[in-house]
Amino acid sequence: MKRLIHSTVASFLILFQLSVKGQDQLLKVVITADLSRLKELPSKINVQQTNLGDYHTRMDTVAMVGRQMKYQLVCAEPQLIKVGMTAKNHTYTHASFWVYPGRNYTILVDENMKLSVGNNSDLDIVVNSMEKQAHDQFIKRQNMISSISYAGITIAEVEKRIDFIKDSINAYIDNQIYLKNFQDHLNSPVGLYALIKYANLPLGNTRIMTEPDSVRKKFNLLTPFVKKLPSAQILWKRISLGDELVVGKKMTEMEFPDTAGKPTRLSDYLGKYVFIDFWASWCGPCRAENPGLINMYKKYKSSGLEILGVSIDDPARKTNWIDAIKEDKTGLWPQLIDHERVAESRYGVGSVPSSYLVDPQGIIIAKDLRGKQLEKFLDHLFN
Repeated sequence: MKRLIHSTVASFLILFQLSVKGQDQLLKVVITADLSRLKELPSKINVQQTNLGDYHTRMDTVAMVGRQMKYQLVCAEPQLIKVGMTAKNHTYTHASFWVYPGRNYTILVDENMKLSVGNNSDLDIVVNSMEKQAHDQFIKRQNMISSISYAGITIAEVEKRIDFIKDSINAYIDNQIYLKNFQDHLNSPVGLYALIKYANLPLGNTRIMTEPDSVRKKFNLLTPFVKKLPSAQILWKRISLGDELVVGKKMTEMEFPDTAGKPTRLSDYLGKYVFIDFWASWCGPCRAENPGLINMYKKYKSSGLEILGVSIDDPARKTNWIDAIKEDKTGLWPQLIDHERVAESRYGVGSVPSSYLVDPQGIIIAKDLRGKQLEKFLDHLFN
C-alpha cells in the first residue's frame, strides 16, 4: 500500500507541477453530477471549499440545470471539497474529496442519493490514510484511559497514568504520522498538509507559536514548488507571527468593540497586568474556566489585575455571545468581540481557549495559562 501511495503521488505531482510551472494564475476546476437516477431531485445542493492548510473555507449553494449539477472554482493549490445534498424529506448525504487545480471531477449519484467520486485524487488516498491513523490513535488513547483501574491508587497516580498515555499517543501521532508523512513528501502538497497539521498541535499551545524556529527549519526542507503554494505562504507568515508573540516581547496592540459597540484597546490598560482571554460561547472548555477566572479577578483586581475577554463568535450571532456572558456572569470585566476575524492571523489564536498575560508595560509574561497553572502563576505574581 505504501509503495502504491508513493507511486500515485509522484505520477500526479509531475503533471501538477507542469501545469503551474512559471505561472501564478489560478486554474479552473469543474465538478459535475448527473442526477438522472434520482426519483426526486434534492431541494438543496451545497458545496463547501476548504484550502490545503484549512485556513479559508467558503460555502456556495449550487443551482441545478435539469437533472445536472455543475460547479466551477479556481484555485492555485489542492482544495478539500464537500458536496452536500438535502432531499425534500430533509435526508442529507454528502461526499468529501480533494481536487487539484486544472482537473475535472465527476460525482456519482445513485437512486438513493448516495454520493461517490468516480476519480478520486492521490491526495484523498494519502490524507485519508494519515487521518485514519490519527483517529485510530485517538480511539486507542480513549480506550486505554477508560481501562485504568482506580482501585488502590491515589487520584494523583491516576492523573499521572492518564498524562503518560496522552503524552505517548500524542508523540506517536506527531512523529509517526504527521512528521513521517512530511518527511516522505517534501516535494508534494501532502508534505505541506502534514507539516501544517504538526505545526498546529498541540491544541491550545501550538508549535507554530511556541516553537517557531523548529517549524521554520522543517518548512525550509520543502521544495521551492511547495513553498510557493498559497497555504505555504500563510504558514510562513504565521511562523513569523510566532516569533513576535513570544514571552518577553511586547504584545501587539488590539482594538475590538465591547458589548455596547464601543472600541476598546489593550493600550487603555497600560499600567495593569492584563489577562487576555480568547474564547467563544460554543467552546465548553472555555466556559469551564470562567468560575476560576471570576475567583482570580475578585482576588487580584485591587492589586492591578484586569481581564479582557475576546470572543471569536460569529458577529452575526451576537446574541449567543451576550447570552453566554450573562449565563456565566463574566460581565465583571470588559467583554469584546473579534468582529473582523483577525484573532488567528494577527494574534496566533488557532483554537480556543487561548490566552496571553501581559505586564503593566505591555510585555508578554505568559501564554495559554489555564486552571491551576493560571492560579499558581497569579498567586506567585501578586504575592
